[in-house]
Amino acid sequence: MLIMGWRGATPGKLINDGGVRPGEIVLNFEGEGLLERNERAERRTRWFIAHEMAHFWLGSEGVAYSAPSDAWITEGGAEMMAYTLLADADHEYVIGELQRAVDDCVKLGTKPIAQAADRHESRVFYACGTVFALAASGVARRHGGSNFFDFINPLLTRHQADRRLGGTEWLDYFDGLNDDKHAGDVMRAMIQRGSSQPLKDVETILKPGNVPLTVTGNTLMLSSAAI
Repeated sequence: MLIMGWRGATPGKLINDGGVRPGEIVLNFEGEGLLERNERAERRTRWFIAHEMAHFWLGSEGVAYSAPSDAWITEGGAEMMAYTLLADADHEYVIGELQRAVDDCVKLGTKPIAQAADRHESRVFYACGTVFALAASGVARRHGGSNFFDFINPLLTRHQADRRLGGTEWLDYFDGLNDDKHAGDVMRAMIQRGSSQPLKDVETILKPGNVPLTVTGNTLMLSSAAI
């Protein structure tokens, strides 16, 4: 069930936020910026519903992470599930959001991902988690799949009983689909220690999935064919 609420036309505000509850997605709207049609808010609303819906399978309503330090699995995974669903309808938006995730992971990945909550930097769970999931999507395609769902579904099925998926299981499964384990090792290092060369490490992580990209100076740019 999708429950939507209106907090009023607060001056200077344009907000749409909420979360997921058992069997429900709650979405709140607020601000005078929403009194007229707003394309940015429309796009965010579609993403929000898709992301929270994904949590019914990967997150608090389905298979959850084993420890708070593994939040990159559920948040990055829900992001990738949402972007996969939205890609056909709004490809430009999805590529832009994936690029933002790459940029933010490069920026924030210098510190251990596992300790992001202690630093109040939850964005790194979303950003680097999305980068990891994008790499997994490419690996799934190399093995005859179509997208991230073909990577994550076997893990969700495997953990239906205990309803917990940890970083070790996720990364071991990723390694099992690759001849070269280097990308998985780089992910582990970023999770536990952070990176001294995050741009190069993100490029290394995306390489096994043949994710199309170019490096220009200090920027890693995704191709429009990345999803």
